[in-house]
Amino acid sequence: ANVVTKAAIEPRTRGIYQVNTYQLRSTIDASWRKPVFVRQVAQSERLKNAASTSCGHAELLVDVADLRGIRDLSVKINGQTYLTETGAVSSHGQGFRVRLSSAEVKASDELKVSIELGLVGIEALNITPFAAKNVVHVQANWPHPSFTGMLPDKRNITDKGFEANWSVISYGVASNNVHTATDRIGIAFVDPVNAYTQTDRAIKYGLLFIVLTFVAVGLFEVTKKLQVHPVQYLLVGSAVTIFFLLLLSLSEHLAFPFAYVLAATACVGLLTFYASHILGGLLRGTPFGGLMTVLYGMIYVLLSLEQTSLLIGTLALFATLTAVMVLTRKINWYELGKG
Repeated sequence: ANVVTKAAIEPRTRGIYQVNTYQLRSTIDASWRKPVFVRQVAQSERLKNAASTSCGHAELLVDVADLRGIRDLSVKINGQTYLTETGAVSSHGQGFRVRLSSAEVKASDELKVSIELGLVGIEALNITPFAAKNVVHVQANWPHPSFTGMLPDKRNITDKGFEANWSVISYGVASNNVHTATDRIGIAFVDPVNAYTQTDRAIKYGLLFIVLTFVAVGLFEVTKKLQVHPVQYLLVGSAVTIFFLLLLSLSEHLAFPFAYVLAATACVGLLTFYASHILGGLLRGTPFGGLMTVLYGMIYVLLSLEQTSLLIGTLALFATLTAVMVLTRKINWYELGKG
């Protein structure tokens, strides 16, 4: 079977929520040689009256997970257009079928089928390869595909979209379990930088936020010989934690960069104000606010990256550790503990 599919992604919204829908045009070309039992029946010398032998009608079955997604359908067999029937297709679930009489099957040594299919769906596309040899080509205007199940043999991903090719032969598919995820060609049209994804990634950096904030407060406490109460640490940590709730709620109504700037500005302002009191003055609170601004800026850069976020984050942590070690290299921690 040869499958050529072109998908056009169209983001749709309901209220403040967005989902990626797609419209695709798919051409499916397949061919079957005349069934062996038909040839044997016609050629058998043991049957005195071959004309009286009936094999019933043959059916072409096409499995479609959700019939509501079909927008238009055309089926041609050996160049002739056939009517289709939708509904249950035997044990394979729902889809559509084309019925052929035994006379039509016997009329040709090979059945050549061409299917033109218009389909709509949401978020993901799955193709199950049934044929002895399957060649699949998928093209879409979406730059962030997530391939599942059988990975493509070749793929080309650009800022404008992607193309991918698969070549699967019959023994690559478990014949008794063709509906499992691993036996499918799967493509999910994910959005790696939408507001919810970026907020989720920001939450994963939550511990880093809190730890680095505590490190900054601790540095001021040690270097300026101040005493910061555990309750004050708790309040500072709470101010950092509420940043994520602010970010999520604002990003549902505003563009993510603008929501991030507003949430970060509010939290930095609050932390600077509070630090000015617990650290003994505005001259000490302002540098602390500057450090927090750098921290929030660094995290935003990490959220915007896809391929190099781990590398940049690791380098930033290494630089932070280096700065802490340099600033505290002359501190006598034993004397500090006694004081």
